[in-house]
Amino acid sequence: MSATNSPPPLSPLQRAALKQYRRRWEQATRSTAPADRPQAERWLDRAYEIAGLPPPRAKIWVPSPLLGAIASHLLASARQPPPPAGSASLWGEFERQVWDLINSQTGAADFDLPFRRVRQQVYENVINRARDQMARSIDPVFMCVVGKCEWGGMESPVRKVLTEYIRTSVERIAGERARNNYLECVRIMLGDRLWLLVGDAPIWDQIWRMAANGSLHVFRDRLFDFSAASADRHLWSEVRQRFCEYDWERELDMSWMFQHWECIYGCHDSLWLGFCQFLHDQCGAEGTDLLEGLIGLAQTCGCWWPFDQIAVMSERPQCLQLNPQGQLHSADDEPALQFPGEEGIWAWNGTTMSSDAYRAQIHATLAQIRRERNVLRRRMLIRAYGEDRYIRDSGAKKIHEDAWGVLYRALLPGDEPIVMVRVRNATAEPDGSYRFYYLRVPPTITTAREAVAWTFGLRPDAYAPEVET
Repeated sequence: MSATNSPPPLSPLQRAALKQYRRRWEQATRSTAPADRPQAERWLDRAYEIAGLPPPRAKIWVPSPLLGAIASHLLASARQPPPPAGSASLWGEFERQVWDLINSQTGAADFDLPFRRVRQQVYENVINRARDQMARSIDPVFMCVVGKCEWGGMESPVRKVLTEYIRTSVERIAGERARNNYLECVRIMLGDRLWLLVGDAPIWDQIWRMAANGSLHVFRDRLFDFSAASADRHLWSEVRQRFCEYDWERELDMSWMFQHWECIYGCHDSLWLGFCQFLHDQCGAEGTDLLEGLIGLAQTCGCWWPFDQIAVMSERPQCLQLNPQGQLHSADDEPALQFPGEEGIWAWNGTTMSSDAYRAQIHATLAQIRRERNVLRRRMLIRAYGEDRYIRDSGAKKIHEDAWGVLYRALLPGDEPIVMVRVRNATAEPDGSYRFYYLRVPPTITTAREAVAWTFGLRPDAYAPEVET
């Protein structure tokens, strides 16, 4: 196809095939089946071969992306200097568990250190080469239009979910330990005399919140600002001098290396790979043979991390539940996300919480909802309770009724009211009865007809159906 011509539309057969590809690859992104380890390892070797690299000598399987991220950090820092005196491992029991996994699967193999990350060669360079070849055989405008309009976008919501899962899990596990390590380093650096004078200063909590976001330099700079404003200039002048002499770069490397995942999402990053496969099979695109290893990995395992001699590969989740918007959402009294051997993550419409908080929410009573003063928390409780059920049970005020339905308003302290219109299904049930539905509308609406018209995107005077369905 010439890039100078207008891209032709998909034929009916191509459009039908595209729907099948999309459905199959969406199922792959949300798969909770165990990884096909032998097949995944063969595809991994193929991905390395396409990148022009020898296959990894060892494949380390971990039960979850969290352990994979920690394993990647430990392998990448295998020749880093030891942590400062008085520091404890950031990962605690997880570090011992990961090293046991690494040692049990590599045996007594002798590796050259340090391990070199090869994500760019195995993943990014291959993708760029494939895109260049595809662009020469398929009109890029055609690919873009079909990808956005017909395929429906390239990014799986599961990838975003797993990114947040890894980040929050690492912060939960290592954050407090990193904080304690860092404060201990600061105490040693300042010495007992200075620490007794400044250790209880209120600035510590404020500075730590910034340092916890990954910038110990911000910690240092804010401390300098604080010292300039301090009445005891002699004291803070000495503090500043000590901090100037501190090896900040080393501390940053030791404390925050866990932020650099360089993770590749297998089945969770597969929608765009499925689209490339469709373009090859149905539209004659060239260059997709370079993606063969990546496509195979996306169909057989979870996340993975490539090194020059070792690859880390993770299992898929054993439980994954999302709402229609692609957010983590627990249902059937089960975690929204759970990997083998780990506690699950409970969530309600993307908001994570403990299992106890989840169960308390879904079993909340009307009295508990009324007592809740936190607006966001109360909204979550009402959604879990059911907005229509809340309207029925809370004694909501009927503010208007006409032939189109009944409009109700429930007042909420400190929040906008809930306004819902009750409408009757025009189609009778098998027993001759009619079912009623509640539809939430903006609180500015004052009539039932206006409410029903709003649900159709119409003005009240424009809503006059001849036949209700």
